[in-house]
Amino acid sequence: MYVYPFESQQSSTFRELRAIFCVIKVHVVSVRHKVKLFTDNENASRAVSVGSPKIHLQSLELDIFSAVNDIEIDAQWIPHDANVRADLLSCFVDKDDWSLNPEIFALL
Repeated sequence: MYVYPFESQQSSTFRELRAIFCVIKVHVVSVRHKVKLFTDNENASRAVSVGSPKIHLQSLELDIFSAVNDIEIDAQWIPHDANVRADLLSCFVDKDDWSLNPEIFALL
């Protein structure tokens, strides 16, 4: 998987909010009224629930809410020690997950 340099230099909260945005954007069609969101990033959970004083995080949160329209998001923080299984699964590297570097794609 290609990692975009800009995102790789951002905080874990930014990357978590970006992941939330991408998942919601893809699945917003199948969601009806309410989404229960679980995250092991306490700051991301708080940002989704009440906002963030940091402009770049608040901007991303506004993107999330503009993507969901009338859907209520209930964000819940899961402490790291209660999230062992999901963390373990995220550590596996999928050696069959191939992608083309966007610069090469643009060149082609």
